[in-house]
Amino acid sequence: MTMRLSIAGLLVALTSGCALHNVGYNTFVKNKIEPVDHATVVHGTIDESKRLTEQAQLPHNTPRQRYELEREAGKLLRAQLGSQDYLVIGEVFGGGNAYSTLETLKAAFAKKAANRGGDVVLIFSTGVEERPFVYSTPGHAKTNVYGSAYSYGNYASGQATAYTTYTPGQTYAGVMRFPRANGLVFKYVPGIELKREAINSLADPDLERALRELDALRADDSITLGEAVRRWGELTGQRDTESKRGSALNGAQTQGAPHGKRP
Repeated sequence: MTMRLSIAGLLVALTSGCALHNVGYNTFVKNKIEPVDHATVVHGTIDESKRLTEQAQLPHNTPRQRYELEREAGKLLRAQLGSQDYLVIGEVFGGGNAYSTLETLKAAFAKKAANRGGDVVLIFSTGVEERPFVYSTPGHAKTNVYGSAYSYGNYASGQATAYTTYTPGQTYAGVMRFPRANGLVFKYVPGIELKREAINSLADPDLERALRELDALRADDSITLGEAVRRWGELTGQRDTESKRGSALNGAQTQGAPHGKRP
């Protein structure tokens, strides 16, 4: 559909020469996350992950079935990053003006993600909106008058000729292109995949309880992500297990040592 622009709108669009971006952010993990210097942008897909996530929400699924479907969906996403030790923390989305490109938009996404503490942006949707425009300048006329006058005593006479020049209006037409994109933002958290496996190993009643508490942890904006991850480990008894292993190891090392000292 042809769009007619006002003079002011056309001047802004055609003479600004500056790439501008409107970038939004949806927070998935509300814990406090420190900004980072730089975020990497990669391209990928979420189609299969989205299908599994939607399937997980069906009412017939048990908590374990739901968790396993969501876990498989997450694995497919993280496999595109080369490591399972990533946590999706948000979504970045938006577009740019006619002077921007997908490359400048991706740079704006990376900046937004880094400010939110993200290490990687997985771009899963891109596009360019084309907006045709037509602008016509009005025509105008200019009249010049040439003449002469004579005086004879009390009498005067003269003659004049008028020339009118008409300049027709001009029409400008073209297409303005506006890029848009969506991406998921990930934070690298070493060892977090082990915590996911530990949750999966819980008995059904404990699994359901742990998942509820995990959702509450993600929504707690009063704690840091590091603290949330530490408490995540406690949900699965990882800290207790590690303590028991440490005690057993210390006991083995101190056997036979005088006064309980380590050899």
